[in-house]
Amino acid sequence: MVENVNCTNYANASLASPYDVTASFDMSTATILHPGASVGYSWSGDSTAIIWGIRALNSSKVAVWGVAGSAVWDRDLSFSVSVEYYNPDQSWTFDKYYCKARLCYNGYCWVEHGVFYKKIGEPDRVSRTITFTVPHDRAFYSSQTTFRANRLPDLPQYEWMPNVGPVEVRGYCTDKPTASTWPSCNRYEPSKNVVKSGSAPTLWKALIIDRYSPGSVVRYGGANATVPNSWYYTDWHNNELYPRIGVSTDADPVLERLSWVSNKPFNSRITISGHVSPTDWGAVSLSAPKPVPLYVSRVVMKSELRDACPGPPGCFLIDMVGNSTWVGDRWVWKDTLASIAQRTGVSLTPYLIVKVADFYFASRDMELDAPLGSAYGLSVAVTWLVRTGSKSTWIGSGVTRPRAVDGAGNLLSRVYEEAGAEGKLAYESDGLATAGWIRGPRFTSVSFGIDGSHSTLQTAWFSPPNPCEQENTLFHCVYSQHVFTKVNGTWVGYAKVGPQGGVQFPINKLRLVDWIVPSETFISGRTAFFDFMSAAVGDPYIFFDHYYNLQCWAFNPSTGDFDIESSCPVPGPHSVSLLSEVYGVSQYKNTTDERRLYQQTASGVSWKFYNYAFEKYGGGEEHPAGWTDALPLGVPSMASNSTSPWYIFIVPATACDGTICTASNLNVRLWGPAPGPTADAALPGAGYAFLVVYIGNETETDLKIYVEKGILVDSAMGAKKANWDLLVHIPKRRWEPLDAAYVGYGWYRDYTALDACQSQALGRVGYYVAPTDWVGPVQLKLVDSRGATHFAFFVLPPQSASLRIEGRTETPNRTNTWQTLITAYLYVNGVPYFHGFTPFGEGGRQYERKCVVTTVSNAKSFLKASDSVSQLAAIGDFWGAVDMFARVRLRDMFVEPRFELLNATTGDVLITADGPVVGYAVYFQRGGSWSLVEVVHGPRVIIRASYIWPWDPALVVPIIHFSYVVEDGGEAVVYRPRPALLFKWWAEGGFAPYGTPSVIRTGT
Repeated sequence: MVENVNCTNYANASLASPYDVTASFDMSTATILHPGASVGYSWSGDSTAIIWGIRALNSSKVAVWGVAGSAVWDRDLSFSVSVEYYNPDQSWTFDKYYCKARLCYNGYCWVEHGVFYKKIGEPDRVSRTITFTVPHDRAFYSSQTTFRANRLPDLPQYEWMPNVGPVEVRGYCTDKPTASTWPSCNRYEPSKNVVKSGSAPTLWKALIIDRYSPGSVVRYGGANATVPNSWYYTDWHNNELYPRIGVSTDADPVLERLSWVSNKPFNSRITISGHVSPTDWGAVSLSAPKPVPLYVSRVVMKSELRDACPGPPGCFLIDMVGNSTWVGDRWVWKDTLASIAQRTGVSLTPYLIVKVADFYFASRDMELDAPLGSAYGLSVAVTWLVRTGSKSTWIGSGVTRPRAVDGAGNLLSRVYEEAGAEGKLAYESDGLATAGWIRGPRFTSVSFGIDGSHSTLQTAWFSPPNPCEQENTLFHCVYSQHVFTKVNGTWVGYAKVGPQGGVQFPINKLRLVDWIVPSETFISGRTAFFDFMSAAVGDPYIFFDHYYNLQCWAFNPSTGDFDIESSCPVPGPHSVSLLSEVYGVSQYKNTTDERRLYQQTASGVSWKFYNYAFEKYGGGEEHPAGWTDALPLGVPSMASNSTSPWYIFIVPATACDGTICTASNLNVRLWGPAPGPTADAALPGAGYAFLVVYIGNETETDLKIYVEKGILVDSAMGAKKANWDLLVHIPKRRWEPLDAAYVGYGWYRDYTALDACQSQALGRVGYYVAPTDWVGPVQLKLVDSRGATHFAFFVLPPQSASLRIEGRTETPNRTNTWQTLITAYLYVNGVPYFHGFTPFGEGGRQYERKCVVTTVSNAKSFLKASDSVSQLAAIGDFWGAVDMFARVRLRDMFVEPRFELLNATTGDVLITADGPVVGYAVYFQRGGSWSLVEVVHGPRVIIRASYIWPWDPALVVPIIHFSYVVEDGGEAVVYRPRPALLFKWWAEGGFAPYGTPSVIRTGT
């Protein structure tokens, strides 16, 4: 404890620290949004979101305004602050004390030292008022002034005391320290230099701003707004989002209204800054739709389709084909293969991205405030977020359109009527948008005007979600699945649709991804199109009365094809909610019982929607009304006997990377795409794994999969025939929607997407081999905690395979031989197919197998999307045969060019040949080999041979290109080049001296 403190006054001090203070003024003017205006904004929130690479401010409440370039006010505007500070010409006076304190604790005592400054006097306080006056004709104004103030300087940390040394300086004091205050004292705190008060005009009128005056009409796009007749301005709006002008200092940076400021401290800077603001504001509200379920599509087989898909909202039909079977004396349509979109427990959540000038804002719903009298444009996009368990990603969307229903399910059609009638909202679709998709949000533009007649505008927006397009891939989407139908009891893939004697296309694939609404309507025989948001989440809708008469094809029992032209009427009235343009009440037509739809939603040449153009019965096109729609996530699967939450997909697997596989080189490799459009086609003796996909709600279950027949090969290359043997057991685990696993004989691996020709090596594991003594369906049985589901895949014979044989003559720069390079591609059931078969030629000559990426598409699809697939290919100089699962004989035919002199004077020679010739390569003998000098394109060409001498002839090689598909066991003609010598054989024009090198000239 402190026993005593003794202080000695050893000196006096006079201290001051005069300095400059800058008072600055910087005023700008917030005004209406108008064409050409610079834009300012503020927003509620402090976070940003990055959506498809777009950095957007995350806010549901935004204020935007124009920044004026010129203005005329009803008077000059004066802004002032009153300040109080210490006189810079005076000083503080202090007595300096050297103090010693004796402290003792548990019998131990010591002495501490300190220097203290005791205040004796301080400078006077000075008051002054600083005023900035803005001339009445200025929209922005800046100025500053400087004055001197005073402050108490900081003390040194130590002072030197004679016979003592450096002693710590303890601070400024009002009196000497005592035993009760040691080691401190009663502190002296000087008053702060402060802004005592301020003043500013609180209400005044604008006479002209940026050429606009009260009552002026502002136009932007098709929208207009009227400037308030009394155009009032203020320094400080009550809404904190709106622009304000106020005072801040370097000691207190919070902006305060000038008339409210009191004793605001400053150091060396006082700033009056900000925007003066109109008093009257309005708002544009923008609403995203409700969240919708994620629909996942699959192929099912049912005699009664409604058993598998009772209808929306739980299920939508996408596409279907029937099985044509000969019964007795006629064809019948028996059983049905259908692709259906099943509702999952996963939600797609929509968000708005709104662009104003160069600024992006994002929220579920948004209110955009602007001064009354504003007419401006926005870009709006609805984008969607999918979250499955612990995984999430942004997904794609179609073009954004205005909608008559907001996110709360309120019908806004009357709101649009009134705003459209007075030109306060203007929108016109930019036409059909079927030509491709772009990654990320698809913006649309709208013009708005807000004024005293419409201070609030309500809008709602929609874009069709596209879960196949994912910013970060959660699961690979497949657009169509190749399927098998039954013709006369045989599984095939070539039932056809189209007119007899005309162009028919085979039904060998089902669309997995397509617009949900029209497919459902065509297949189920509904009498009207309906709105997806109505069917999926129960939203209201408006109506359109229009009779659609669409082209369709009926089943012909005489041929087993769908080749009877038929009409599919869809008379309506149709439920819709999207708008292609905004119109007023007087412009309605086609009303039904007072239920209205905008004239341009679906009439005449102005039908402007994003996804369909229907084929009209009798020729021509029909365009859609404005119904909302969505795309499902396409997941191919073997056909199952139920709509269980499990999908199974067959995955080609090679046992090793060589030609002969043994236990020593076993390295099972999976081949993509997984999944891809071929879910259930297997070849005898080929190895496979399986991809299991779960689409239900989160669950915990174990999983067992049994296989009906085939061969099971273990990791030691031991083999046994399967007879409903257990293929794999996955112990109990949690499954989230779109969780997936690769499974094989005795193993499983978590799913990673494999693209076309991408592979994944698994090492020494078992695998499944398709049976070699059976063709037709093979069943898998999947058993989970809820029961069993059966799936079927198909083992196909070589007769279902074909090879595309392509040939092209090589034309190297230097050579002595020429060949037709053959490329063979494997097709199974008309579909590109990959497996690890080793290609062979005649006599067992082995060629390298290649995996090439190709695409398959579905011309019937409204979406016109395609899938990438893997295909087995081999390249080489094949002779006699090509054998890679399918075997094709090769028969050679040689092609030799013919020469005909057309003009002896000019030396023009016509070159022709029989066969698929696309050009000719011309060579001269140079340096011991033939050297390429010219390639001339076309089956009939003319060259000028006047300077091709007999002692230096040209060698002409036909360039051959052919391509055709040959079924297993068939024969392909291989055209091979036979070169011929060309030189001048006529006398006209004479000859050059012997030994002169030849030259060639093409053309005439």
